[in-house]
Amino acid sequence: MSSKHSWLIIMCSLGLFVLALIDNNPAQLSLMTALSATILFFDSKGRHILGWAFVLIICVFSQWGIGQFILQQDLGLRLIGESILGSSINGVAKFGNGIVRGYGPFEHANIFGGICLLALIVVEPLLTYSRNTLIRNVIIFTLGLGVFVSFSRAAILGWFVLALVVGILYRGRRHARTMGIIILLFMIVLWPLLLQRLNDSRDVAVSERIRGYLWSAEIMKTHSAWYGLGLYNYKMELRNYLNDQAISYHPWEIDYVHSVPLMVMAQTGMLSGGMLIIAILFWLVKILPGRAVIMMGSLLPVLSLDHFYITQPVALMYLTLAVIILRSKKTNQIKCV
Repeated sequence: MSSKHSWLIIMCSLGLFVLALIDNNPAQLSLMTALSATILFFDSKGRHILGWAFVLIICVFSQWGIGQFILQQDLGLRLIGESILGSSINGVAKFGNGIVRGYGPFEHANIFGGICLLALIVVEPLLTYSRNTLIRNVIIFTLGLGVFVSFSRAAILGWFVLALVVGILYRGRRHARTMGIIILLFMIVLWPLLLQRLNDSRDVAVSERIRGYLWSAEIMKTHSAWYGLGLYNYKMELRNYLNDQAISYHPWEIDYVHSVPLMVMAQTGMLSGGMLIIAILFWLVKILPGRAVIMMGSLLPVLSLDHFYITQPVALMYLTLAVIILRSKKTNQIKCV
């Protein structure tokens, strides 16, 4: 591919990428991913540019969520996918005395926190050799604050894991120390709110998730270990099980089980699902550099405690794109200005 054509395709891909992320259009995002994959598997420069575009756009989304948290309402950007937010609106993720969590342009605060965490993982290889301290600190600060104002416990835990991993892999480098300092700063400043989030007596999410895990296990026992419930049948099977067992439940509890591994095994069967998960992990270990694999491990809290990475098309596309960006050793050795 000539240099001229390569740059043309890269710019077209980036344009689709920007439009898809702003519009939150799964079909458009799928097209963008297909085009980007064609380039990124063969063009390290394209992978570099797309990696930075990925990170910087999510930085904008992070500021979006931070603004929502500060104002305690949406920013009036509903035409481009923003949820309607407010402390008095039912169904909005809140804690304490109606404190609204940051959503960004996404459907839920947990998705917002998970995407910010994903950007922190992607940006690490790009920042490893960066000499621009200001840009490095601003990016980590912005994405990290996005994770915190989402008040997603899984995403915050994931960032702690990532900071520990970065501290081990890049010990002695400035950006590793920077991440630790920023986390400590957020912990000190936001500690009263974090305590409210952890000790909220009206928060039934944990108990409902535990019930969901138990229900999922019971449903799996009644279906083939090889075939499972089948794709897209989980909610129907859950409702049937609860009704048959005369178990009382809230309407919103008819949802996918909040765990990607359990979700996969429930839909495809315990044995076949387990084999599928092992195959995917083996594939990731094979195509990703060692450090990238280890850093992707910081997603385990989010993957284990939520389902959106496989049930929300946009989140799945973000995850896929992150793997594409990280797949080359060159990506993990790029020296930034």
